Amino acid sequence: MRKNGEIYVLNSKAVPGLGFYYRATLNFDGVFIQYSHPKVFTGSPNWTAVWSQPDNICVKAVGGKGTGACGFNSVCRLEDSGRPTCECPKSYSLIDPADKYGSCKPSFIQSGEDDGPSSKEELYGFWELTDTDWPTSDYEQLVPVSQLDCKNYCLNDCLCAVVVYRGNSCWKKKLPLSNGRLDRVVNGTAFLKYRKGDLPLQGYLNISRTDHGTLIITGSVLLSSSVILNFILVVGACFGYSCMFSKKTKELYPGNSSGISNLRIFTYKELELATNGFKEELGRGAFGIVYKGVVQMSSSDILIAVKKLDKAVQDGDKEFKTEVNVIAQTHQKNLVRLL
Repeated sequence: MRKNGEIYVLNSKAVPGLGFYYRATLNFDGVFIQYSHPKVFTGSPNWTAVWSQPDNICVKAVGGKGTGACGFNSVCRLEDSGRPTCECPKSYSLIDPADKYGSCKPSFIQSGEDDGPSSKEELYGFWELTDTDWPTSDYEQLVPVSQLDCKNYCLNDCLCAVVVYRGNSCWKKKLPLSNGRLDRVVNGTAFLKYRKGDLPLQGYLNISRTDHGTLIITGSVLLSSSVILNFILVVGACFGYSCMFSKKTKELYPGNSSGISNLRIFTYKELELATNGFKEELGRGAFGIVYKGVVQMSSSDILIAVKKLDKAVQDGDKEFKTEVNVIAQTHQKNLVRLL
């Protein structure tokens, strides 16, 4: 019944007959759904959605502002029950794990001018998402263009988080992504950009283990009494000879007066002791495993994260030193400082 007393028929479709129970719900997102269930038990405890208004909240809830049916950077998909499911795309996670309809955040650092000497192809890749789009997040359209060129345009654009390719058109989109949906009406393919390794510093280095030893990157980790509040990586680089611990560590940067001279160089033995034999694993990425440890610096014990890299320096020691130098001088609010 409308405000003026007029009766308005919401559903003109035929519904099952008298042999069914019915119930209707008005959900928090404004979707009105009528369900049916047979009075004679058929073995299925589920109610079946007869109809809903709107029929697809993922597609119908579109506005110039706001998140859409799901949160920012999320994707809405309609279930058979008529209710939406919100999912974070690959390399993204919920800001609030308790809010399944909430916004998602990237688990990697977005591209920028401080990406270091590595090429964009080495640092970033794309997840291919069929029939997925965020239609209100466009900032540039390119036409006509091939699919490969579309991806390359996004790869070399610091603002670009995803491109949607449809026909011969390419739509570049930036964060935050809004009104995300997975539906056949999209009729296009999204290419979501991600940083390879999903760890802040992995994109800067091309490092591996040689036959003589293992290169280690360490980071300090600040913990609260009950919850990890922040991680601060205090990174030092070294070449440790696994079978020659008694020998004195060679100076890694002879004659270098640049900013990396104040980096502390740990021996392999020191880090093996600090991590109790690389015992407690914190996580892993494309370039190695991260272990928890404790070292003494400035007369106090500091919790650290030790990354044990498992790929060799491809272009020699000189390039490695150059890359470490670049990292040591990089200061950005979303990156921890190399010490």
